[in-house]
Amino acid sequence: MRFFTEKDKIIKSFAIGDQEIMAADTFFPVETALREYIDSGKKKLLDTALRFRYEDIGHILLFDNDNCVRLLVKKNGKSQKIPLEFSSRDDYNWLLQLLETKTGLQPTSSKPGAGNGWARIRNYLITLAVALFSAALAGIAYEQEQGKQVPISGGRRGIKMLMSEMAGWLGFYGSLALGLAVTLAVLFYTIRKNKRLVATQANRS
Repeated sequence: MRFFTEKDKIIKSFAIGDQEIMAADTFFPVETALREYIDSGKKKLLDTALRFRYEDIGHILLFDNDNCVRLLVKKNGKSQKIPLEFSSRDDYNWLLQLLETKTGLQPTSSKPGAGNGWARIRNYLITLAVALFSAALAGIAYEQEQGKQVPISGGRRGIKMLMSEMAGWLGFYGSLALGLAVTLAVLFYTIRKNKRLVATQANRS
């Protein structure tokens, strides 16, 4: 089984074996840590931590310019898109050959001229993450104002503690206003950035 870590990508840790693939949006330095995390079942609602077999893959979409393979995984009655991004072109090509052999599926390439397709999608996913973080912050503030205790146990305690302190200081309406302002600012930046990506791609065509 080959293990990959990509700290600056959406899927930060993934392992590719002869029978299955494991993937998580949390960074792990070694494969055993990734495996233990997935097996523990401690995944939070918004986290990605998945083990799947090649027969679970329903579609393969390629973002060739970004060395990204996006897999549509169907498991337990649910569908999930898993983007596997590589820093190395050789690793990217290796996975393509493996997927074609294991799945028998014909990969689909993102449309040329769409402008760095995966980079644009990734920008919007970052905006979505900011919106979800803002909603979580407001939710914590609301629970605190209702006199409820917000649990800090589990993974990512540092982030939870920081959010709890921010929520306590800002209050519900302050947290809501801050979250809305930040989300709109990031969305505005994302739209402008993606327009520049499209323009750059058009100039190269």
